[in-house]
Amino acid sequence: MKIKIQLYLLLAALPSLAFYACEETGADYLFQKPKSAGGFEISKRPDSTAEKQLKGILIEDFTGYNCQNCPKAADELHRIDSVFEGRIVPVAIHAEPQNFTDPSTKDKSKYDLRSEDSKAIYNLVQVDGQLPKGAVDRKIFDFYAPGVLHMPYLSWNQAVEERIAETSPCNINFKLVERTNDSLKFTITVFYHESVNEPQYLTVYVLENGIEDYQLDGRDWVSNYSFEHVLRYVPTNITGDVLEQTIAKGDVFKKTFSIPVAKGVDGETYKTSWKAEKLSVAAFVTHAGGLEVVHAAQSKLKE
Repeated sequence: MKIKIQLYLLLAALPSLAFYACEETGADYLFQKPKSAGGFEISKRPDSTAEKQLKGILIEDFTGYNCQNCPKAADELHRIDSVFEGRIVPVAIHAEPQNFTDPSTKDKSKYDLRSEDSKAIYNLVQVDGQLPKGAVDRKIFDFYAPGVLHMPYLSWNQAVEERIAETSPCNINFKLVERTNDSLKFTITVFYHESVNEPQYLTVYVLENGIEDYQLDGRDWVSNYSFEHVLRYVPTNITGDVLEQTIAKGDVFKKTFSIPVAKGVDGETYKTSWKAEKLSVAAFVTHAGGLEVVHAAQSKLKE
């Protein structure tokens, strides 16, 4: 298993070869867009009195519309988010397997919620088999299967309880610069209140809330199911953009992201457009390879 993970981390470092060899047609936001590579504005804030943020925990819920137990997983994620208020960063990822996520499988959906980014993350976490599955902080937990990053939804709470006492060496803050029907522009600042002697990587997710579409719930189809915190786009590299190889106390990393809002294409079978007013942003810092989340945060980017 260790050999498998090491081999995969090598592939994860080469996203253009491993995950983006093919493009799907008919949906412009499924095409691979340029990823950022560094470009952080770096400064020092040695005398900052900023309050240290409690560590945020990332939960990536791998889900699909044609999955009878996925609504139960979404309910459990909502419950965990409510219990550990302000500590959970939930993300719903529609990727694979095709029989769960391809809208043509049952030909009911109005939207195609998949993307090349979501498929790359699915591969990074090495999800396999039946949905729903989830990754908590992209960490391997001793209480679950050795060497496995993902687990069924009934195990998420135990994983969160193990992580809730962890601390973070940094704060993540957001600032909305501009939101229009065509674009979203925001700034993310990562401030380190502790030194770190290993590389740190920042990953950013653009999410959409309140997408209404068909969802299989048990044996019944719900026509107006509300999909929340759906992954739409990753403007950084999938395994994150490196902040620095070693980080000193007081280091500040700032970057502005400008994201075009997908409009869909004429004649598409399934809608791929986003609603700018329903977009939010999640960001998290990891170790090398995009695994084990150091800290995670989210923002609805209000004025």
